[in-house]
Formats: sequence, structure tokens, C-alpha cells
Amino acid sequence: PFFVQQFRLLDTLSLHAGQPSLPVVAMYEQISSVPAVKMEALGRKVTKSMGARITFPVKTSANTLRWATRYQARFQKVGVADVVNQWEHLELAVLDPIESDRASVLIREEDGLELGSSYTFQVRLGDPCRIGPWSQSSRPLLFAVTPPEPHRTAGIKIDAGDVQVDLSWPPFTLIPSLVASMPGFAEMPIEYTVIVRGGAHDEIVSTIVTRSTSIVVRPLTPATSYSASVAARWARFGDASHTHDGQLQAAFLTAPSSKRLVAELSKGFSNAEAGGAGPEASPVLGRSVLPQLVPMPPPRFTARDPLTYGRIATQEPPASARTSSYPRRPRPPVAPQQ
Repeated sequence: PFFVQQFRLLDTLSLHAGQPSLPVVAMYEQISSVPAVKMEALGRKVTKSMGARITFPVKTSANTLRWATRYQARFQKVGVADVVNQWEHLELAVLDPIESDRASVLIREEDGLELGSSYTFQVRLGDPCRIGPWSQSSRPLLFAVTPPEPHRTAGIKIDAGDVQVDLSWPPFTLIPSLVASMPGFAEMPIEYTVIVRGGAHDEIVSTIVTRSTSIVVRPLTPATSYSASVAARWARFGDASHTHDGQLQAAFLTAPSSKRLVAELSKGFSNAEAGGAGPEASPVLGRSVLPQLVPMPPPRFTARDPLTYGRIATQEPPASARTSSYPRRPRPPVAPQQ
């Protein structure tokens, strides 16, 4: 017969009535529109956890929701094939006093929400004695935080050796809209996930997670092609972005090994000594490693000092020079004196 009513006791003899009771709601109405849901960061200075804030109107035709003191919420994952109508119900909780035409409740990450999943929510209001019907389902909410993104002109700096490579990149930038709505993320550290692929099947060779903007990847195979990708994520929330716009990519080639180069040189010498056609073409360098070598005779040394070569010819040469292996010009015969 009524939606909301107050009662008080009456003394029929004296016609005196007592104090009115608290408002009694016979039946709570359904929330009139679809609840709105958004992400909310929890923490004073640095974000420590995430939650979903559900906002809904309390104005109805009989105005019963204004007197609600309790609420109950439930949620379920969407976009999962093996999950069908499996709602996660929360306990009945105290509702903050309603002072306007809209009210809101908070579902925390600790209540069972998982980062990276999409959810839809429903709410109903009531009191300790009775509870109203469930509201309509909210629009799906992706319970995740947008990861940092690289600058449009940024790239990976590569310094490749034979068995290792040095990778460095500029820090990723913060999303302005995210920092404006959740200022705590301005102090949140960023983690970088570096993936190096190589080989004939483009397999993952190394995966490194670091907070630095430069790393060294080893060991690698000399003279081999590799590709590297760098993606960022918040140190506490969510996965790194693996989209083309959310990561840096680069390809590089490792240098030939020094040991392999020595082996190529030794092979060339062996072929030349064996009387072959000279050193073979190196598959590493793509050309002949060494030119054709021609044997040279050993130098012949003399005791003649080149600095004193222009001295007076009448000077007697040293004894070592007289015994030199060079042939001496014979002297002309001297006529006998009469």
C-alpha cells in the first residue's frame, strides 16, 4: 500500500503520540539508468592499487532509493568464451549518505578484479531488512592502465659486436590524460621489456625486464641477423604494450668473430703452402683474405758504412771490407822501371 512511510505510537486515552520512526521502505525500486564505471587509482602520493568507481542515479518515481543505507554489487568477465553468466557477488556493504541525485560505490582490486580483464557491473540498493532488484549491466570496462608510449621520433641505438650487442633508447613518455586523472602515476617507475629474436625461425633468443634505458644482450652468434623490440609498462600495473605504436623495433647484424677470422687466414696460408691456387674466398668477408705471396731472397749485408761511403778514395778500406764477398775490380798492371 505504500513505498516509504514513517510510524509512531499513539496513546488513545490521552491522545498523545510518540516520536516518529525512521523511514520504512516497503519496496526499493530499481536504479533508473545504466550505471557508469571508470578506473580509479588508490593511494595518497604513489598509486598502490586500482579500483572501479560505479556511479548511478538515485532519483526514481517513488523516491525510495534516497532512503537506502546498504548496497550490493556484482561483476562478471566479458569476452571470455568459457565464462557464461558467472557473476561474482560481493557482500552487503554500508552505503555512504546520499546527499544529491547521484551516488557511487567503489569496487577494489582486492575484491577480485584482475588487471587486463574486461568486466561489466550491476548494483542494487536496500537496507538491513530488504534489498531492491539489480540494476542494468554497465558498459564493459577494460580494467587496465594505459602503458607509457615512446616518442614518435624515438628509436633504438645499437652497438653490435661479435657475441653481444649494446641497446639503448630514450625514456618513454607518460600519457597526459592518465596523469591528469591519476596524478600518482607521475611518480610510478617504468619497466621496460626487451625481446631479441633471431635464427632461421625468428625465435626468441633473450627476454630482459629492466628499469634502465640501456642493456647488454649476450651471448649472440657472430655474423647473424637479429631483431630487437622494446615495450614499457608500469612497475606495478598491467602488461607491456605489444602493439606497433606502443613499442620500439630495430634490426641489426652481429660482427664476424675474431676467432673465425683467424681460422680464415690460416686456411688461406695452408692452401698457398700446398701449391693451390691461393687462399679461397672467405664466406665472412666475401673476398680473398690474403694476396698471393712471392718468396724474396734474404738481404746481403756488408761492413761498409753508408755514411762514410763518400770519403777519400785513397783511404784504405777496413779489413772486413777486404774480405767481403763482393768481387773487387782488378788493378791495372804496373810497368817495370828501368
